[in-house]
Amino acid sequence: MTSLAVPRRSSSVGFTPEAQPPGGAAIRVAMDFLLDQLVAGIEAHDGDLLGVLVMAALSSGNCAHLPVDQFATLDKAPPDRDRRPLTIRQVAQSLGQPYETVRRRFVVLEAAGKIARRGRDGFIVPEATDHSPERLDAARRAHAKIQRMMKTLQTFERR
Repeated sequence: MTSLAVPRRSSSVGFTPEAQPPGGAAIRVAMDFLLDQLVAGIEAHDGDLLGVLVMAALSSGNCAHLPVDQFATLDKAPPDRDRRPLTIRQVAQSLGQPYETVRRRFVVLEAAGKIARRGRDGFIVPEATDHSPERLDAARRAHAKIQRMMKTLQTFERR
């Protein structure tokens, strides 16, 4: 998958170089988190894994150019005017999927009101979608899972 996000330096936040978790343990913890998130997304999208990925890629790409700390809380989503629209082709290429396959997902997501067309510029995941009770609940659960994952990884620092 090609990221639509602005490239950033990788770092191990919260870990000193000599206290990095063992690679296998870190991978296992991260994979458990990823799998849990995918299962939750599949349930929210009626079993459609590609729909989950399309929505995530569009949402991420819409806001990739914005400073992360500017919208650091769940109740402060970027306004629609600040979201960068993406075309179906851009999302398809980022996911390595055929245009037509991704276009069909866009049709479903737009009909459900989860994404909005911005003329010829492309589509956005609107602020209203980010503030929907389902999405806020999912974000809160994901945040709690991230905190647990970080706590688990940090136990390696104390060893």
